Amino acid sequence: MLHNSAALIDAGHQRATLSGDLGGELTDPASMIVTASFISANGSTLRSFSIGPVTAADRDDQTELLPLSAQNAVPVGTRTIKMTIVASGQLADYDDAFADNLSLTLCTVGVKKSPLPIGQ
Repeated sequence: MLHNSAALIDAGHQRATLSGDLGGELTDPASMIVTASFISANGSTLRSFSIGPVTAADRDDQTELLPLSAQNAVPVGTRTIKMTIVASGQLADYDDAFADNLSLTLCTVGVKKSPLPIGQ
């Protein structure tokens, strides 16, 4: 819940950054998508944004993780942010898509700081 940030969110002063390292194994077509969904107090989705997928071609058919990030304004009325991780494209009964170092951070934007009075 984002109770402590509600006033800044509703004034349009919060921005979200979603980041992480996504990848897979060799030529395996498995891929991962990480999505952040902004949810209102009544449970409706206001907006979503994602990172991924990272394809085998993106990785030059190597086993590795690639750093990705995306930013989005937090919509007015957001009270919860739901994270979803979806792996797809597996060739077997398991998935070789990888995710690591996942992060969702909020920062305040567009708020001017009041200068300190002289002598303080």
